Amino acid sequence: MKRYLLVVVLAALLIMGMSTAALAKPAGDAGFRASGHYVGLQYGQYHDVTFNVRVTADGIVKGSVSMMRDDGAYHVGPVVYAAKYDSTVVMVGTVADANPSYWAYFYLKVTDNGEGKNAPADTAAVAAVPADPSSWWLPWYTATPPLYYPTWEIVGGNIQVH
Repeated sequence: MKRYLLVVVLAALLIMGMSTAALAKPAGDAGFRASGHYVGLQYGQYHDVTFNVRVTADGIVKGSVSMMRDDGAYHVGPVVYAAKYDSTVVMVGTVADANPSYWAYFYLKVTDNGEGKNAPADTAAVAAVPADPSSWWLPWYTATPPLYYPTWEIVGGNIQVH
């Protein structure tokens, strides 16, 4: 009976349209790095983002993210957690400086879709949240942040995931 229930629940999740990316698990214990600069159009605003993160094989995270929007909003800060899912890296961190000043945390997801003129465009998504994050944010601020947030093609720049 338990197996039947598990199969029914899994089938329901697939029918509801959950993507395999949402079910992906972080890459193994080997370290990784990601870096880049890109301009992306997200929610009708241009985002100019520079990032650099390195996670050692023993899990030490070092890096930073800066984002400037075309309306003058920005945030900069260190990466606290990062996870790699194939050619996608998800980073979360604390905001050290921002406009608006109430932004306290950030989420950045970047995907390196390969190199060359025949490769699809790299994709990215960035978000900042207030000092008192709502319940939707809390599960993201973990050592293995999820792939939840949607992405957009970048307009210019390059993303590297190694």
